[in-house]
Amino acid sequence: MAMVSAAVTPDGRPVAVKRARAPVHQERLRREAEVLAAVAGPGVPTGLGLVETLDGPMLVMERLEGETLAELVRRSRPPLANIRDIHAALARTLARVHSAGWVHRDVKPANVFLCTDGRVVLLDWGVAAHVDAPGDPGERPGTPGFVPPELAAGAVDPAQDRWALAASLLRTATGLRSPEGAPPDALRTVLSASGLPGDWQRWLLSALEP
Repeated sequence: MAMVSAAVTPDGRPVAVKRARAPVHQERLRREAEVLAAVAGPGVPTGLGLVETLDGPMLVMERLEGETLAELVRRSRPPLANIRDIHAALARTLARVHSAGWVHRDVKPANVFLCTDGRVVLLDWGVAAHVDAPGDPGERPGTPGFVPPELAAGAVDPAQDRWALAASLLRTATGLRSPEGAPPDALRTVLSASGLPGDWQRWLLSALEP
């Protein structure tokens, strides 16, 4: 829905500039700027401002150096200890954001950025919402495979992020996804064939339970 470009401010500061690909997505970009200001802190990209132009809004953010978790896994699956530490950092960010009443609603490896300075940053806050905001009954944001199968349309629930965090850990560690719409034993079968240690299997079985 958007494209991100590297840019430099007039005073020489490297930044990232995000622009909507179509006018229909411009309001989402404005909302993302508001959310970034509301959830500012560790694990969230620093928003530097929204610039309104004749071609629509441009969201200016800090420029991050590194790669996404999805890119890392495509190149070479990292050790389980690294995967654990990355998701532990994500869990801390989500706990902080949830305590402020916000839900990201699109946690997945492609939205997890691993910075060269060691930070783990959660990207793309355009569909985030506050738990007190009225949900759109026609909307079920998120990415297939990272949305709890029983999540009601329009729901704004931190449980969505927690389930997606576990689904991300499963996908990153094994390349597998939680079977949607399958009997409860299907996940147990997937995990038993995954090669993961027993404690990981028990935790994922609990975390991905509908």
